[in-house]
Amino acid sequence: MSSNNENNNGNKANGLNYGVSVLDFPDSTVQRSPFATGRKKKISKSDKSTLIDPDYITTASEWIEHINFELKYNSFIDNSTILPQCINAYKSNIAGFGLAVRYKEDYKGKEKARMVKEFKFLESVLDKLTDDFDSKNLFEQLVDDVESVGIGYLEVIRDNEGKVVELVNIFPVDSITKSKKDTDYTEYEYIASDGSVITKNKRFRKYRQQIGDRCVYFKEMNDPRVMDCRTGRYINENETLELKYVANEILEFKNSKKPYGDVRWIGCMLPIIGSWHAESLNLNYFKNGRHTPLAICVENGRLSQESMEKLREYTSSIRGENSQHAFLIIQTEPIASEVAWNKENPPKVTLKDMASILQKDELFGEYNESNRKKVQSAFTLPDIYVGYTTDFNRATAYAAMTVTEQQVFQPYRNRLNWIINHKLLNEYNLQYCEVYFKSPDFKNPDDVKTILDATGSLGGISANMAKEIACEQLNRDCNDYDFEGADYPLSIATQLNNANNIVDDFDKSIEKANKNGDDDIIPILKSLKEQFEQIAEEYDSDEEQ
Repeated sequence: MSSNNENNNGNKANGLNYGVSVLDFPDSTVQRSPFATGRKKKISKSDKSTLIDPDYITTASEWIEHINFELKYNSFIDNSTILPQCINAYKSNIAGFGLAVRYKEDYKGKEKARMVKEFKFLESVLDKLTDDFDSKNLFEQLVDDVESVGIGYLEVIRDNEGKVVELVNIFPVDSITKSKKDTDYTEYEYIASDGSVITKNKRFRKYRQQIGDRCVYFKEMNDPRVMDCRTGRYINENETLELKYVANEILEFKNSKKPYGDVRWIGCMLPIIGSWHAESLNLNYFKNGRHTPLAICVENGRLSQESMEKLREYTSSIRGENSQHAFLIIQTEPIASEVAWNKENPPKVTLKDMASILQKDELFGEYNESNRKKVQSAFTLPDIYVGYTTDFNRATAYAAMTVTEQQVFQPYRNRLNWIINHKLLNEYNLQYCEVYFKSPDFKNPDDVKTILDATGSLGGISANMAKEIACEQLNRDCNDYDFEGADYPLSIATQLNNANNIVDDFDKSIEKANKNGDDDIIPILKSLKEQFEQIAEEYDSDEEQ
C-alpha cells in the first residue's frame, strides 16, 4: 500500500485524478477465491467524468472567443443558388409538420383517467411554450440556425416551481460567447423514465450575450445554481437576489464537436465560392461583354461620312415599335479621288452574320451543376427536395423520399425528441406521454393493397383492422366496431358466428324434439350444444385476454 499511496500522492501533485481509489480491508472482510494468489482489493468507481476538456487547449482565458462566423456563413448562403433550398428542406421536413403528444405505449383504448389527464396537461404545456407563433416555428428556426451557422440556442424560461414554461430563439447566434466548463463538479437532479430521481455530477459552463454595449449572462441547461444575469456571478446560499435579475438558462444544439459547431457544408466551401465566381463571370458578360451580331464589309471603297453617322444613329436607337419597319441606306465613296470606279472593280458592301459566334449559354454550366450536386450530397438530399424534379416519376420519387426520410430526417427528429422529453420537460416527470415531431405519411396505396391481399386471403385481417387502414388512407377519424368478433381475423370471426348460429339451431332442435316426444335424441343434441358453447366461450376468453 505504501507504493500505491506514493503513486496517488504523486498523481495528485501533478493535478491528475484517475477517478478510482484502492481501499485496503482486513483479511476477515475480504472474500477470497480458491484461485487467488494474493489479497483482493475492492475498487470504488468514481461517479464523475475524468476526461480532459479540449476547451482548455483552445484558449487560456475563461471565455472561448470566436470570430463573427454568422456574417461569414450568411454571405455564402446569400450568394449561393443551392444552399437556401437545402436549408429550407431541412427546416420544413424536420420540424415543419409540427409537434404532438402521444402515449409512450399503445394502450389500445384502455387509457385510465390519470393517463388522459397527463395527455391533456402535456398538450397545454406544448401550446404555451410561445405566445407569438406556433411552437413548431421555434424548432424550425433552431434547425435553420444549426444548418446555416453550425449552432443554435434556445433561451429556457422556468416558473417558480422550476418547470420549463417558455422558449425563445436567440439571435444573432454569434452574439453568444460561452465559457469553458467549471473546474469543479456541481450536483443536479435528473428524473429517470421510471420516475426515480438520480443525482448526477456535471461541470457546467456560462453563456454571455453581447450586443453593442449591453451584456447579459445565462447559465447552462439544468444548472441548479442561481446566477446574476448582470454579472454572471453565482449567488451563495446566504445571499439574496431580486427575481428579475435571476439568469435564465440556455439550451444549445449544434453540429460537430467544435465549441461553436460547424456547418455540414464546410467541405463544399471551394465549390460554393467557385460557383459564385462563375455566376459573376456570366453576369459580367451581359454587362460588359461585346455583342456584335453583324459585320458590314466594304470592298474597293469606304462608307461616306453621312452613312457612318446614320449607321451609328441607327444602331443606338434600334428599339421600340417605331423602329420595327425602318430602312437602312448605306452609301459608299471611292478610297481616293483619283481612283475611278469601273465595271471590273466596283465597290462592294457585304453584310455578314456573326450571331453564330456569340455565347449562347452560360459559361461553366457543367461546373456549376457538379458543384450543386456536391452541396446536395453534403446535406444527403435528392433533387426532388430542392426543386429539381424533371427526371423523377412516381416510383423513383417515392423511393427517394422514403430513403431520405428514414436516413436523414427521422434521425434528426429523434435527436430533438430526446432533448425535449429528457431535458426541457424532465421536471414534469411524465410517466405515460411524450412529445414528438410529426412526420409525413409515405404509405404507398399499392403496397397497402398488396399486404391486404396477402393477409386477407389467409384470414389475417379483422374488421376493425380493415376499417382502421381505410380511415388512415382517407384521413378520417376511426371508431372501432363493437360487435362480437370485431377484433378477430375474419376467418375466426366467421367460425365464431357459425358456432353461435349452430347453438341457436340446437336450441330449436331440442325444443322441437320435446314437442315430438323424441326423448332419445335430446341428450345427444344437448351434448353437441355444450361442445359448441365451449368453443364460443374459448374465443371470448381469448378476446378478453
